[in-house]
Amino acid sequence: MDALTAAAMREVYQLRRADRTWLVRAGRALSLLLKDDYDRLQMILSQIHL
Repeated sequence: MDALTAAAMREVYQLRRADRTWLVRAGRALSLLLKDDYDRLQMILSQIHL
């Protein structure tokens, strides 16, 4: 599931023509959702690597 989340974020980022502002907002939203699971958040973010 984590790989799917990262893949979806990468895909939307590309569809939005490399909209860095969107990517930062999405990352912040994800960090709020996973605030109690830092390891999982780090794993997802590390798989985005744009």
